[in-house]
Amino acid sequence: MLKNLLKYEIKATARIFVPFYLFLIVFSIINRIFISMNTSAIDIPRSIALGIWGFTIIAIFVMTWIVVIQRFYKNLLSDEGYLSFTLPVKAHHHVISKALTSLMWILLNFIFAIIAIAIITLNSDTISMLKEGLSVFQEMISQTGTPVFVVSIQFIILAIVGILSNLFKIYTAIIIGNLSSKHKILLGLGTYIGFEIVEQTIFSFLLVGIGYFGDIFDPNFIMHPSYLVSSLLLLICISLISASIYFFLSNWLLNDKLDLE
Repeated sequence: MLKNLLKYEIKATARIFVPFYLFLIVFSIINRIFISMNTSAIDIPRSIALGIWGFTIIAIFVMTWIVVIQRFYKNLLSDEGYLSFTLPVKAHHHVISKALTSLMWILLNFIFAIIAIAIITLNSDTISMLKEGLSVFQEMISQTGTPVFVVSIQFIILAIVGILSNLFKIYTAIIIGNLSSKHKILLGLGTYIGFEIVEQTIFSFLLVGIGYFGDIFDPNFIMHPSYLVSSLLLLICISLISASIYFFLSNWLLNDKLDLE
């Protein structure tokens, strides 16, 4: 049933995102043409097209989070929630399907943004700059004694887990906000901010503790070759714990505390 939920969610949200992606690519091509035309006669159209292009990229990212909130609330906590919870599907399947779909669109946002930027800026000079930047990055990573591939995979995993953690956090805040008969938005927003404060406080204490004990055992521990890999693994573990807490909390709230009346 989870597979069917994913298909439905992707199909419903694709109607929103695909046109924006196509629009972005078209305007990227238009801007590329304008930029290649080295004449002041089209300065105004060029500026307008570039402004629309930049606004479209920003709008896509902002719209994504609006859709994340709107889809979750509308499908599970509004009048549609009655229909959703009459389906032979467990609550956590609803949460997972929406989180995975949202994750997919967020990652696609970055991919299409990179493609759009590449269409406009890619030339022999930028390619040389990219190669130089990549060489510097590889040299920095090589000093840690860890393959670039391993560190890159860690960064990707950290990004994915971090996005999922934030999605589950948003879902939990929305559900808690819905528990109030009044001021649902304020309670949900306050809950999200509260979660952020608690997370940042815990993370700050961890950093201070790691720095303190690290200096005791090895004053130069930051320069240790394994420091980067260990730090990334720690961040991944923290994000996994955070994501798990919010996921189980949202599932518990949907199962035991949700009242759609």
